[in-house]
Amino acid sequence: MGKLAHRPAVRRAAHRLRLRGFKERVNIRDDLDELETVVPPHVGEFSIFLRMANLADEAHFGNPNQYQIHTATGIVFEPPTDRQMAFYRRILVLFADLETIVTLVHRARWTAAQYPTLLTADECVAYLQADIHAFHAEMRSLFDSIALTTKQIFYQPNKIRGLKEPPDTFFYLRKWCHNFQNRALIGSALGGLISNCDWFDPFRQFRESIIHKERDAFVQTHPDGDIIFRMLYSLKTRMTYAGPAEFLWKDWIRFDPYAGYYLGKLLFFLDRYCEFSAAELEVDLHGALIYTPTRIQAAYACIGRTTQVISESLHTRRVYDRNWDAISWTR
Repeated sequence: MGKLAHRPAVRRAAHRLRLRGFKERVNIRDDLDELETVVPPHVGEFSIFLRMANLADEAHFGNPNQYQIHTATGIVFEPPTDRQMAFYRRILVLFADLETIVTLVHRARWTAAQYPTLLTADECVAYLQADIHAFHAEMRSLFDSIALTTKQIFYQPNKIRGLKEPPDTFFYLRKWCHNFQNRALIGSALGGLISNCDWFDPFRQFRESIIHKERDAFVQTHPDGDIIFRMLYSLKTRMTYAGPAEFLWKDWIRFDPYAGYYLGKLLFFLDRYCEFSAAELEVDLHGALIYTPTRIQAAYACIGRTTQVISESLHTRRVYDRNWDAISWTR
């Protein structure tokens, strides 16, 4: 065994494992920083845009005086351009999808709390399976809505000739945005944000295995009370999960921190998306009303659980930071 450890191929493989572990720890620390920015009292650009979209919608269909002044704050609102109004309507579509996702997560937590007083074990498992399926389907639907928003609002075909228009799905839009010339057609900052959304791919892969490959969610309760689930395929357990390992317990996925992780990453992405959109559309967010919908606030509990799990994981890993040889790579 000692001689084997000195072989170049073995040393290179060990180095790759150490490097992979280092990258995972660095990435999860970055994730923790992002997640901590979307919890109160911070109010992001998406919430500000949503409030402006509501006011513009009310003025368009009801009270035109909404554009002039908001009596509660004295803030003056200018009538939006056609392009800005189109974006406001797309923001309302994105919020409807987000509201559905947050409701599914909240309902899953509520359902688990009803056993055994109001629900039998079979009913509880059946409802949780349906919510977990719907959570993954709605997340993918929201990202495709983002892709359609990008194409409808920001695509400028006359900028550079000979390039293909952006796709309607977020998966292919990310590939399209890897080309720097393509990014110029929608705005370099916006294209870079979409191209660098690396966490979408493992989520999409996991979602595809659930929706399209006949896998089913098998649900139980963690000893700490969390909902845990895993996927069944052909009566055998096959893990296709490629997300952060911090949310695994044995070969089960802990739903609360898992859902909170993707909700937090999504809210962070939407804030940056609206920030760059404001620059492209020349919308001044300074002095806009602070508004956080109740349904988004319901997501904070899961995001808080996620940050707790990640923080605890990073704390336990610090023991190994100075001694890589002590790390077990069997996780």
